[in-house]
Amino acid sequence: MGHINARAGRRRAKWKGRSALIGVVGLVAVLLSACSGGNPGSLSGGLSAQSQSPGEQPFTLGAVSSISNLVWEYAKGQGYYSDQGLDLKIATADSGPALVTGVINGTYDVSTLAALPALVAISKGADLRIFNATSEVAPRHGTSGVLVAAKSSITSYKDLVGKTVATNALTSLNVLVTKMAVKAAGGDPSGIKFVALPFKSSLQAVAQGQVDAAVVITPFITQGEEAGLRNIGDPTADALQEGTSYNVVITSGKTAQNKAAAIKGFNQASDKAVDKLVADPDMIRSLAQTESIGVSKNDAEKMDLPDLSSKPVDVAKLQALADAAQQYGFIASKLDVSKYVITP
Repeated sequence: MGHINARAGRRRAKWKGRSALIGVVGLVAVLLSACSGGNPGSLSGGLSAQSQSPGEQPFTLGAVSSISNLVWEYAKGQGYYSDQGLDLKIATADSGPALVTGVINGTYDVSTLAALPALVAISKGADLRIFNATSEVAPRHGTSGVLVAAKSSITSYKDLVGKTVATNALTSLNVLVTKMAVKAAGGDPSGIKFVALPFKSSLQAVAQGQVDAAVVITPFITQGEEAGLRNIGDPTADALQEGTSYNVVITSGKTAQNKAAAIKGFNQASDKAVDKLVADPDMIRSLAQTESIGVSKNDAEKMDLPDLSSKPVDVAKLQALADAAQQYGFIASKLDVSKYVITP
């Protein structure tokens, strides 16, 4: 129920005292303090795993490994899902389409992924339901960045026309918002050549002069800047309306009907974790450094944080995203998203 002041992540002076504290007490101590005692293997300790209790219903979440996963890991470690009678298993996949497939075939009860791949899948006939936002665009902030070489002539979105730009997937939200930002700046986005590379490889390609720019997300923005690259803008924030859900949770129509109570419990437990983390940005930076998330201490201290949200999906703003996807050829025809958003 609120937003993290993500811009604070770049104000290094503000974090020097905090990072020194983390360096003194260590990550384990931070987790113990934040979670009110216990040891790292206890149910109250940070991102620790739990064993299934008698009577708990198995429930599987599909996700691509990212910093946003700390919400689910934290909620599980705190026992929030167990409190709802759920034995949550977090399974990782390598892409949004894989997560959609897993939901449709019943491998996953729910999946968390970027909103655009979910909308594209629905437009192609996938029987999906969207029931929560997990991250949304905050004022002037969407946790994306367009990074170029320090001496590059590119200084604005319009300068990307005629250039080669790397990002994680050709049908990703990063491509859509970059095209939208270029058009808004007076450029023709059809003149951009996008190539698909993993985020880390995208940064390396810029540094080595193989591409002109890379569109990446947190914490890769920080990693690129630390390596001497220059960030010319945040296209997610610049192209989308404030409050637009750019990460969502999905389930299938069948699961939404057959496991309505479980989905409601999952949603309530996840929202509780989001609200706890929104109130404590330092906790997010600490949890990001754990093995299951894998962000380095240096990057965790400096990176912009995702704007986590426990609000219901704003249907009107999600509709605007779907309309933009149609305009730029990601979706073939008009999609009425109100038919697919549910409230557990």
